[in-house]
Amino acid sequence: MELERRKIPNHLRKFRKQMGLTQLEVASLLKLASSKHIILWEKGKSHPGLCNFFKLCIIYNALPNELYPECYQELREELLSMTEDLLLHKEFSPK
Repeated sequence: MELERRKIPNHLRKFRKQMGLTQLEVASLLKLASSKHIILWEKGKSHPGLCNFFKLCIIYNALPNELYPECYQELREELLSMTEDLLLHKEFSPK
């Protein structure tokens, strides 16, 4: 999955609105100078770093997979498939 090269679907705006917060208020909670990053994250043009991502989960009272469900599902499917392949390979490889 190449997060840097495509729009990253998310539910950040939805959760922010549910909390009754403005982009500027969220930026302030994250100690950001402006709401520029919040705008880019919500539009899927960039994504928060790990620390800010967990802070958003706390602010919005949401799990990571709720904020980025499509990304989570894609990664989950990819890793489950790779795990199955690895286990099959291990099972049939000579010892």
